[in-house]
Amino acid sequence: MKKLLLVNLIIISIANLGISQTVNFYYDRAQERIEKKEYDAALKDLSVVLEKDKHFYEAYHDIGLIYAIKKQKLEAIKYFDLALKENPKYFKSYVERAKLNYELGKKKEAISDFAKVIAQNPSFTLAYEKRGLLYYEDGDFKNAINDFLNAEKYKSTLPEVYFNIAEIYKKENKKDLAIEYYSKTLRAQSDYIKAIKNRGEIYYQKEDYAHAIADLKMSKSEFDNEQVNTLIGHSFFKTNDFDQAIYYYSDVITRFHTKDWEVYYNRGVAYMNKEKYIEAKNDFTKTIALKNDNYEGYYRRAEAYQKMGKASFAIRDYNKVMQLNPKDPYPYYERGKHHWDNKEVDHCIDDLTQYIKLEKNPVAEAYYLRGASFYLIHEKDKACEDLLKAKELGMKGASEMHFQVCH
Repeated sequence: MKKLLLVNLIIISIANLGISQTVNFYYDRAQERIEKKEYDAALKDLSVVLEKDKHFYEAYHDIGLIYAIKKQKLEAIKYFDLALKENPKYFKSYVERAKLNYELGKKKEAISDFAKVIAQNPSFTLAYEKRGLLYYEDGDFKNAINDFLNAEKYKSTLPEVYFNIAEIYKKENKKDLAIEYYSKTLRAQSDYIKAIKNRGEIYYQKEDYAHAIADLKMSKSEFDNEQVNTLIGHSFFKTNDFDQAIYYYSDVITRFHTKDWEVYYNRGVAYMNKEKYIEAKNDFTKTIALKNDNYEGYYRRAEAYQKMGKASFAIRDYNKVMQLNPKDPYPYYERGKHHWDNKEVDHCIDDLTQYIKLEKNPVAEAYYLRGASFYLIHEKDKACEDLLKAKELGMKGASEMHFQVCH
């Protein structure tokens, strides 16, 4: 009897061993077939595994992987769900399900899965990268930057991590940090042109025009547009490189038909510095057409008319400046000089008086011309007072005239 019982136990053990080996055989062969990309054959083997052992969670997981490879994402998620039902702590299924939920735009589910991944493995870089991107897309920049900084901490090589950190710092007006992370983006991916462009824009805001020009010119390989070329033109203008400024502004005007009044205004100023007064006058006219309340456009055009010897046109523009910006002292000064040249003494006195009233540090010539005007209408005391002031300010000829009039 004992012998018979022993024989039965041996037979049962052998049978159980046979079942175990059969499950492992099919599972191992499925792995080999996955490696060879024989996915349909691998699915058949994994189905056999589950027929023999419905709790074999790795098989559910691997079926999910195959469906993911086949782009059958919802079917893949179903099998990852089954794997996690059998083993609620199975790390790999959380990772893969999170990635698929991310791709499907199921943000809430993806964030939940990435949280579980991080709970099991706090140094899992991909989870911080993907979850950070989800937070960023939703405008949750506080959580986004926390995840991105953790991704950086765990040696992320994903350029978008550093780029999005830079973008957040840019939104927060933290210019130096933004530049630092745009630079880190470029260390991760040297041809990330948008990072180069955005860094150039920040350099421009920081008035670091040399670096701005370098970055913005490089970004033209992908961003050869009105905005980039305008900023390059502005950068050259700010550094008084008027030839290059004119070149880029002209390009913006010719190719993009810009409606930006500042482009015409700055090119006009550049032409003034190159003594091209007709071109300058034309640009200031265009500036006024685009922004008719721009008193600086009228002021600059008046200067151009003066250089062209068209004083009456200049006075007309100075009059317009006074209407638009009555507290600007210089139109009164310029018009006062015009009145002096035309022997309109009373008008000269009125304009120069208004100029002196508005200007904190009036030039010596204003006192000199007003003093001379007072002398011509026989107001000697006022003339002497102004001529003395002009003399004290170092006006050439004021000392001699003060002596002749007042002594």
